[in-house]
Amino acid sequence: MRCALISVGGITSRGELADFHLFEAEFARAAMAQAQENWVITDHSKFGREAPVRVCELSAVNKIISDQPPPADFYTRCQEAGVKIVAP
Repeated sequence: MRCALISVGGITSRGELADFHLFEAEFARAAMAQAQENWVITDHSKFGREAPVRVCELSAVNKIISDQPPPADFYTRCQEAGVKIVAP
């Protein structure tokens, strides 16, 4: 199975994954287009953080791996989108 492991600059309150640089967002989208599963590796500071360049919608991701669980409202949004959260 091919997995894309990406990081992002922020995960907005609307559930969009975003970055601060166009090149990084384009790289993430290219990797995701070639993968069977898309995983985001992030730390808790990215939840609710805005960034100017949209990478993708939450529904394009299979897993989010973080150092801490996300806020409750975002966790609910992930459940609705079928995104698995992996946190200690």
